[in-house]
This record gives sequence, C-alpha cells and structure tokens, in this order.
Amino acid sequence: TPTAYQVYQLLLESAAGNTLKKRMLSLRAWSLEAEQGRYADLITYYTAYHAYRSMDYDMAFDTIAEYEQKYSSYLDRAQMLKALCYTQKNQTPEAIKALKALEATWRGSPVLPEAMFLRAWLCIQTGDKKEAKAVLQELIQSHPETESARKAKQALITIAESEDRS
Repeated sequence: TPTAYQVYQLLLESAAGNTLKKRMLSLRAWSLEAEQGRYADLITYYTAYHAYRSMDYDMAFDTIAEYEQKYSSYLDRAQMLKALCYTQKNQTPEAIKALKALEATWRGSPVLPEAMFLRAWLCIQTGDKKEAKAVLQELIQSHPETESARKAKQALITIAESEDRS
C-alpha cells in the first residue's frame, strides 16, 4: 500500500506545469476543487513537505503559513516541518522556538519525541549543554519506548564523556 506521500508524488508527476514549483502549485489548486476540497489539507501539507525535501525552504515556509491558517489536521507535523526549515536555514533560535511551541501545544503528538531530540541537538549546537541534558532527560522519562529515547540515552553518554575529557 503506498503512503500518502507516495500518492502525492504520483499526483505531482502528472500535474500541469513545466517546473516543480508550478506542478506543486497546480496540484494544490486542483486539490481545492476536487471533491469539494476534500484532500486540500493533505495536498497542502505534502506540498510543504515536498518543498522542504526539495530544499525550497521559502516555499515550504509560505505553504506552512497558509496551512496553519486554513487547516487543523497535521498541525503538529507542520510545526515540526517549520522547525526543520529553520534548522536548514541556520536559523537556530527560530527552530528552537518552533520546537518549544510544538512541545507546549502537542503533548500527545507522535512527532514529539523526535522534536524533543532535535531541540536538544540544537541546544548542543548553540553550546547550551545544560538545557540539552534537561530536554534529553525529559524525553527519556516521557517517551521511554521510542527510538528518540534510545538516541537520547546515547547522547547523554556522549555529553558526559565529553565533559569528563574537559
């Protein structure tokens, strides 16, 4: 069974337009009309995701902003995608702010453990090891059975080892 993103990619291949950006815009326009816009939220989200994967972060930001205004599903994923775009554009303070907002708003989200790990990693990148350790410990405590918690445990070991060498 194809994933929703794979279906999006298939639709994108047959969308009108001679550039990727034009095909993405064409597909979004189609989604607003098809079946009374039934799939517009998914198509809009995956347009932002595809723009991110294509390294068109400005288009991703614009699409996420529109998504946040119009739709209520996948807002946690849209917030994570925004943080990833900020990260790729080396806008670390904005990325951390977006991740904190995700954590505060979407406590039950399936993307929360990875968002917490990303925030800890960004804190390490900015030299805030104290905050990174606190986030990693919270991640391990609140989501112990996740892959992100496993990575968090290893990150704490690595941080401790680096502090011992200092």
